[in-house]
Amino acid sequence: MRKRILLFFAGLVFAVLWSSASTATKLGLVAAQPLVICITRFFLAGVLMLVIAHILFRSRLPRSKEWGQLAVYGLLNISLYLGLYVVAMQHVSPGLGSLAVATNPVFINLIAALFFRESLKIYTIISLLLCSAGVVLAAWPLLQNSSATPGGLLILLVSMLAYSAGVLYFSRMDGRQPAARL
Repeated sequence: MRKRILLFFAGLVFAVLWSSASTATKLGLVAAQPLVICITRFFLAGVLMLVIAHILFRSRLPRSKEWGQLAVYGLLNISLYLGLYVVAMQHVSPGLGSLAVATNPVFINLIAALFFRESLKIYTIISLLLCSAGVVLAAWPLLQNSSATPGGLLILLVSMLAYSAGVLYFSRMDGRQPAARL
């Protein structure tokens, strides 16, 4: 029971931190360079994950081959995704940055269909169209008010693609199930 309560609160803290990341990044860019923000965020998250996984839950450390897989995942999801995301936040609004994260299920499904030959079911296609329409509808006022530059949007797009590729890579590592998709 104690473990379930701990996991619930860990999930709650994650949801609060994840949902506030765009605004926090935009505010942080006033006081620090993008690389400083990325390194600080990654270091703090890494320490927290090590404490939770290896001290509280007594999980084992990665073994030989797993270090290489984690390095590839880290390149995609830390270096590329977070690095490009922070740079993009210099050129787009926090609201648009938050909306971009909502596009990841679309990219994950499209990449899986294109590169892994996974079929898209009709309900998945409808979900993807609704998601895309919702993001465009919500983003349209932000784009009209010039709170984003074309370069910033392109960097944001590449960061979302890196994240989606990282999710698919990690889900296909030895012994893992495919990522949950729409």
